[in-house]
Order: sequence, then C-alpha cells, then structure tokens
Amino acid sequence: MKMITIEEHITHDEDLTKMMQSPDDESDRDRMKFFQEKATVDGKLTDIEEFRLPYMDNTGIDIQILSYINLASGMLECDERTNSCIRGNDFLKQQIDKHPDRFLGFTSLPLWDVEASCKELERCVKDYGFKGALVQGKFDGHLLMRKNFSQFFKKQLN
Repeated sequence: MKMITIEEHITHDEDLTKMMQSPDDESDRDRMKFFQEKATVDGKLTDIEEFRLPYMDNTGIDIQILSYINLASGMLECDERTNSCIRGNDFLKQQIDKHPDRFLGFTSLPLWDVEASCKELERCVKDYGFKGALVQGKFDGHLLMRKNFSQFFKKQLN
C-alpha cells in the first residue's frame, strides 16, 4: 500500500519575498514571520530536493499531492492576483516534472474571479494532469457556500 499525503504546500521564493515586504498590521506581520521561518529555516515551503524528498523517504511517504500556496495574492490587485495564481501553477508543474513518480498537483485558483477559476482549473487538469483543486472552506472572509461562489461550483458540475 502506498502512503500518499495531501494538502502539502509549496511556494516560490518570489512570492515569499513579496509577502514579506508589506505587512499591513500586527497579525499580518506574525503570519508572515511564521511563513518566512518555515520557508527559510525548514525549507518546507520552497524546497523539493534538499528537504522534501529526504523527509518523504525517512517517513515512508511515497507520494505528495502539492498545492501552490499563493502567499502574496492578498497584496496584489485583482488582475495581478490572477496572474500570480497562473504563475504559481506553472511553477508547481515544473517542480512536479522533476519527480513525477513522487508528486502530483492541486490547482491554485483565483476564487475572486469565477471565470478565471474555471479556466485555470480546466487548464491545469487537462494540460498539466493536476488532480483537481484544494480550496479552504472560507475565502476572503466568506464561506464558500455563499451565493457568489455557487457559480464556480455549478460550472464544475456541467
């Protein structure tokens, strides 16, 4: 039996740097400090080769399903946030391609834009072989069952 873990995050150094540049308040600074420590000290968020693969081997994990955590998206304008998701998914695909027998992917979605989310999910599943998307139960302070998100889910059922 294979051991497969999900909800395994990865980010790019560029997004991590952007996120660290403009904390709005104390809670943002604390959150950023946490992510910076995890990314730079542990190497958990930005590394595949030096940390993640040896960790997987040492703990008996055969496959991880990775998702790109878009740490900087809240600090960008809407169009740039969408482009950041696309770049993140492209980066994720590059990382998966280094070890396709060990990694699979979940799509990062620009949920603030239903049409862009549908398009990006289709692109990543069809072109990249991603297994779907991983979304939190809340987005931008709202539960996903709210009416404005139902459009996205309805489009996925068709």
